[in-house]
Amino acid sequence: METKNGLDLTQELRINLNQFKESELFKRYDSFRQDVRFIEIMINLSELAFENNRKIKIYERCWFDGSYVIDTSFTGKWSVISNLYTSIVELLKISSLIE
Repeated sequence: METKNGLDLTQELRINLNQFKESELFKRYDSFRQDVRFIEIMINLSELAFENNRKIKIYERCWFDGSYVIDTSFTGKWSVISNLYTSIVELLKISSLIE
């Protein structure tokens, strides 16, 4: 099994999130907008961390503590989003990129 690096995971999450934004579910329920924006911020901070070996600051950690909310929002067909979110957070921790 191929091991993906952090940038591969963030790119995959971005692709899946963009597909979700095109879905009828997203278009029908405004409640998903906040969750999507939350994940987009997390993706951007993760890319900075992986690309520049930059640690996630203490005041930025809130964007990485949303696994429970993300898990409950993105289920079924879209559970790949929560799985990727969790994988990225774990990789950042293993890589010591979260303060």
